[in-house]
Parts: sequence; structure tokens; C-alpha cells
Amino acid sequence: MSASKDLFYKAKSLYQEKKYQKALEIYKNLSILHPNYYRVWNNLGLCYVRLNDYKKVIVCFEKAIEVNNKKELIWSNLGKAYYHNNEFSKVIGTYKRALKIFPNNTFFWNGIGAVYIELNHFNNAIKAFKQALDVDQKNHTAWSKLCMVYGKKGVDFSSTEFKPNSEVSWHQLSKALLISSFYEDSLNAINRALSINPSFNAALILKNKIKLIIKENEKLKSAESEIKTDSNKTIERDTYYERFKKLQEKRKKLFNEPKYQKELTLEERFKNLQEKFKKRSMQIDDTLDFEPTKPVEPQKPKPRIEEAHKPLTQFSADKKLIYINKKYYKIDECNFVIDGANVAREGISDNRGGKISRLHKLFKKLNSFGITKYIILCDRSLYYTIDNKKEYKYLVKNGRVSETPGGTEADHFILQYAKENNSYIISNDRFKEFRNFFGNAWLGKHLITFKFIKDMLYFDKIYTAY
Repeated sequence: MSASKDLFYKAKSLYQEKKYQKALEIYKNLSILHPNYYRVWNNLGLCYVRLNDYKKVIVCFEKAIEVNNKKELIWSNLGKAYYHNNEFSKVIGTYKRALKIFPNNTFFWNGIGAVYIELNHFNNAIKAFKQALDVDQKNHTAWSKLCMVYGKKGVDFSSTEFKPNSEVSWHQLSKALLISSFYEDSLNAINRALSINPSFNAALILKNKIKLIIKENEKLKSAESEIKTDSNKTIERDTYYERFKKLQEKRKKLFNEPKYQKELTLEERFKNLQEKFKKRSMQIDDTLDFEPTKPVEPQKPKPRIEEAHKPLTQFSADKKLIYINKKYYKIDECNFVIDGANVAREGISDNRGGKISRLHKLFKKLNSFGITKYIILCDRSLYYTIDNKKEYKYLVKNGRVSETPGGTEADHFILQYAKENNSYIISNDRFKEFRNFFGNAWLGKHLITFKFIKDMLYFDKIYTAY
């Protein structure tokens, strides 16, 4: 076996020196000596890739899978080999076989979808990309390809404007599909939005409208003569639908103006995306598979030591109090929900700004009081107006700041969260439109205001006992 190992590493060296034919001869001999060693078949196939003999590449990869079917990379490369050999149906078959072993591999679903596009089977491609999104909600490839397939079917929708698999994304896609008369697809998209956020009010309204249109279309098909005589129903259906169409026409006219013109048409963008996918995703991974001469012991990562924020030391923890309705409460026993957008925009009258420094001062103030049980909720619109979007995005990503769900009224969500979690609310908003619903007494007890004075943050009702 030691002689075979020497040959194995010699072939590896020749391959790295781009002497593919010589490496090929050695791997051929090794395949005879060790027919049940999958690495030999894999590396032999990679030599044929370099020599552009894809028929033999396929034979080698199939043999490698026969020996060991637990290697995702070999399945991936086999599908790519079929793709480069223009055997598209076999790519689909290969990746479907692979998915039985690796059901959560999004590459295989995306590969199947890409091949269905080549075959102009757009409905099957859409199903494949949706399957990929079911596995990985943030899969940008699946989301962009899904939207481009809809574009190929005539739906004007840009995937780059929205995060993949968010309720807002599916809602906007549903509207675009509805305008293009893809009613069933539109209903499916809005159902996906509601599965992410069941309280998304705009989605609930749109779902009812889609159902109404589908119902009326079914009536038109089954009893066309009866519906024609019923002028009221016809007017009701046409009024909503025509209004929808007119709105879309206005948008098209607006975006046809020179300042809104895009450099590439939808067809050109689709073609470019396909070419990118071929170059990046369908390129065979030609990294040789071999056993290292010396096992490398994994190094344990050094623990990251962060300097903890030190609370004020001159007061003991049991003297942190909250005073509401003539009663004192220990602050470490209280929950807080903070209206983050209200803090960031405090003092900005037009509600179009926001300072990231205010949020950092908020963190410092909460820490100085020893407040640990809190959540900072921000209206999603804050991202578009705050003075440092990159830093704000970092705070959201790291969980220091949370955003209210898209399509919901931010103030209502904050109050609802506070009610359900028995939390105090830190905000300067008076919540006038919600006082009848939540009650003046409850809001009076739970609302805590604040003020920035000379860039220092002060809370009402929260103080340190001396």
C-alpha cells in the first residue's frame, strides 16, 4: 500500500504541475489496483475534465459515487459534467438522486431549477427555487433566479430591491404577479408572506382581493352569460381590477422617463444572470481529493475577550429603582421595551432623520442603571433615514437592535409586545391613536419618557436611590 501512496502523491504533483496526461496514466493504474477507492476515481475524472473529455469524466464520477455515495462534491461534479455534455435531463436526475441523500442541499435544488430554465420548463424551475428557499430562507441565488424566471414569463419585478424570503418580498412579488394575471402564483406568494408574518395586515387585504378575482374568474368561465347580465358584479370586479391596471400603467410611464431608464432590459438581465450561473455554479470543482501525509490537529480558536461595560460603581444594585404611581420597584425585576426609532429621531421634527450616536448613548445609559431585561424595537423605516446605515445594520445583525415586522404598524407592535411581556415602554410617543384600545391607565403606568440635555440622556421615573 505504501507504493500506491507514493504513486498517489506523484500523480497529485503532476496534476498541480499541469501535466494532466501523465497524472491520468498513474490514476488509471491506481484504479486497477484499488477499484474501491473513490478518491482515485474522483481524481481520474478531474484529469479528464482538464482534457475536456466529459464522457469519460461522467464514467469516473459515476464510479466514484458507486463506491462512496456520501460525498456531496462528487454528486455536484457529476451533475456539472452532464451539464457541460448538454445532457440536461440527466443533470436533473442526478441531483434528484443526490437530494434523497442530502435533502437540505440548496445547490442541488438551484441546479435543477437552472436546468429547467434551459429546457424552458419555467413552472418546474419556479418549484425548484421555492424548494431551495424552503431549505434556506436567505438563499440569494434561489431568490434572484426565482424572480428572473417570473420575469421570463413577463412579470416586471426586481429581486435586488428586497431581501429573500421576507414577508415584504413575497407581498411585493404577489402584487406583481397579480398585475400580470398570474392569480394562482400570486395567491401562493401572499400565502408565503403570511406564513412568515400572520399579522401582516396589507398581505391579508391583498389575499382577500386575489381570492375575489379568482372567484369572479371562475364564475366567468362557468357561467359567462349569467355574469354578463349581472351588471353590478361586473362593475365591482372591473372597478378594482381596472384601478390596479391603471396604477401599473402610471408606474410604467414614470419609469420610462429617461432618469429612470435602466441600462439593461429584463431579457438582457436574465441572460447575464444565466451566464454568471454557468461560469460560477456549473464550474466543476477541480480540487484533488487526497489523504494528507500528516494529520493536522485542529487548533482551538482563542476566546475573544471583550472588555465588559462597567456600571456605575458608586451605587449598589439594590438601589436601582423605578418609581411609578407612587410605588417603588427593583429595576432588575422589570422588563423594558424601547422605541428605538423614537430615541434615534428625538428632536428631529420632520421624522426623516436619525442619529446612530443616540442609540449608543442609550446602550450606555441602560448599562449604567444595570438594566439587562430589555429589547430595543425600531421601525423598519429607520434604516433608510439614519445617518450611519452600515453601523445600524451591524447592530441589527448582532441582535442589539430588533426591527418590527414589515407591513405592521410599529407603534402598535411595540405596545402589543409590552402588553404581552408586562414591560415598561421607553418612548416620547404619546400613542394617542392606541389609548382607547390599550387603555389610558395602563399606558400611564407603563410609559417612561426621556430627554437628551446637552447630549446626555435622562429617563423619567427611573432613578438611583442615594
